[in-house]
Amino acid sequence: MKSEQKAILDACKIIVENQIKNLKYNYYIDGVVTKKNSDETYDIRNSGNIFENVKARTGLTLSEGDSVQIMIKNGDFNNKFIDDKI
Repeated sequence: MKSEQKAILDACKIIVENQIKNLKYNYYIDGVVTKKNSDETYDIRNSGNIFENVKARTGLTLSEGDSVQIMIKNGDFNNKFIDDKI
């Protein structure tokens, strides 16, 4: 492949990746409950990160060590909740 072609493809890849980051779609991340807090929220570990005080959807009760799926609503990480136990 010629260097000009590769440069065009690389530029297209960067443009597409940046546009995808701006989309407001729901997605999930997996985690493990590390702590149940007194206010019915949970601390969750995901890939070495700890997310504190995450609410669970209504009716879902969890224990330490449970594997969970966290819904990131509309791509807004501040608007996350535990959606299911896996």
